[in-house]
Amino acid sequence: MSQEPMNTKPGVPLPDAAAQTQNWRDFMVSITPNDPTQRVNGYHIPIADINDILSHAVSGIRAYFALPTENPNPPSPPTQSAVHLYIVPLDANGNDILTNAAGDSLIYDTTVPCPTMCGQGNILNGLPQ
Repeated sequence: MSQEPMNTKPGVPLPDAAAQTQNWRDFMVSITPNDPTQRVNGYHIPIADINDILSHAVSGIRAYFALPTENPNPPSPPTQSAVHLYIVPLDANGNDILTNAAGDSLIYDTTVPCPTMCGQGNILNGLPQ
């Protein structure tokens, strides 16, 4: 079932984005108080991946969080390098396109977490400016 598209215009007001990304960082600290290597603030997504996805005549892109290994028992937060962000193209109805006509996967996993790929410090990534 298709949903109405979200506002496609960029422009979350900077104060809102800054407060909301700070909320995320505070949440990550609350669940991983003793180990900053378990905190992911964002992801670098190579433009080549976005361009390749767009070549499939898509209506959008969906992102999924993934852990390549099962969580241990008892559960513990994963390290930054263990958390992946898979991105997939969407068809005109908003459904995931998982393979192309040849059966090749269209699930992209070339994202790099921030930290370590964060760029310069700014109000969104929380690194010193």
